[in-house]
Amino acid sequence: MKSILIRAIGSKDIGMGHLSRACLLADFISQKKEYTPILVINDNQDAIGFVSKRFKSNNVHLLKESLDDKTHAKELSSLLSHFNSQTIIFDLLEHHFEGEFLACLKKENKDLFISSIIDDSYYREVDVDLVLNGNPLQVDKDYSHLKTTYLLGPKYFLMDEGYAHKEASSKKNSCIVLTLGGSDHNNLVFKVLDAIESIEIKEEIIIATSRATGYIDKLKEKVQKSPKKISVELDLNGLMSLWEKASFAITAGGNTLFERIALGVPGVTICQLTRQMEIANQFQKLGANANIGFGPELTTEQIREELKKSLNSSQLREQQISCCAELGIGNGLHLFYKQLTTMLN
Repeated sequence: MKSILIRAIGSKDIGMGHLSRACLLADFISQKKEYTPILVINDNQDAIGFVSKRFKSNNVHLLKESLDDKTHAKELSSLLSHFNSQTIIFDLLEHHFEGEFLACLKKENKDLFISSIIDDSYYREVDVDLVLNGNPLQVDKDYSHLKTTYLLGPKYFLMDEGYAHKEASSKKNSCIVLTLGGSDHNNLVFKVLDAIESIEIKEEIIIATSRATGYIDKLKEKVQKSPKKISVELDLNGLMSLWEKASFAITAGGNTLFERIALGVPGVTICQLTRQMEIANQFQKLGANANIGFGPELTTEQIREELKKSLNSSQLREQQISCCAELGIGNGLHLFYKQLTTMLN
């Protein structure tokens, strides 16, 4: 069976979105039994701990962090040779493709098929064979003059295949999901909890987070002292079970935003990164989100007032549910794998 290398990164500083998508893709490829996925990640405890709970395979290899372009390319070339693979999929930050990295990799591997998963908001050419960009701002971009194949827009965004078959629950849901990314690298959960303290909320609040945040003991202590009904779910292998009973969600602007939209759950975003702001604002224009703003710059009072507006507006919730359904998000894994295998065969 041929192998496919999947190279992704994640840490407290940059979040776990890249690793989350990589694990989903690796598991999906494993299930198809046409190729063997080899996951290549950085040697840091955050990444190792995160992946160990989401990718149940020994096919994980570690690379040192902060490799220069040439060394990075040589390390990957060695792995490609070891596994006799001619295919690699990247889920990395933009700067990895701006230096000598790709050129070095291609020089070492003449017939290598390269795919890149990116999330830029603006027009961006990447000199590879296949690009997936699920950013909603990419829908109207034209790359047809390039040799590279581009899959653009939120319908291609990678998420658990279960989202392709699920619909928003018609039951009377009764919890608010609060999740701000696998690492919550700005520690925004405490600011949000402070904002919630004086808001009248009858629903239970479920915080979905992970040990990669580094603050779990502090969070549990905060929750225990809160007058609100709050529970903490740690290191879940996916949030499907929470979305299905959520009446509302507070998320960052990364993977979890796409997931809640796929299931038609109304909610707001408090963004961790400026790039997330672009995505969250575009989903707001499309009627599927209400973006409170860039978390590190928001005050507790600003979050409190915006949350009140959204939580108390039945019109906003109904509008979001309707708009989410129209976007048709959820089938990205199938669409990407179909295009990938078509090009490989």
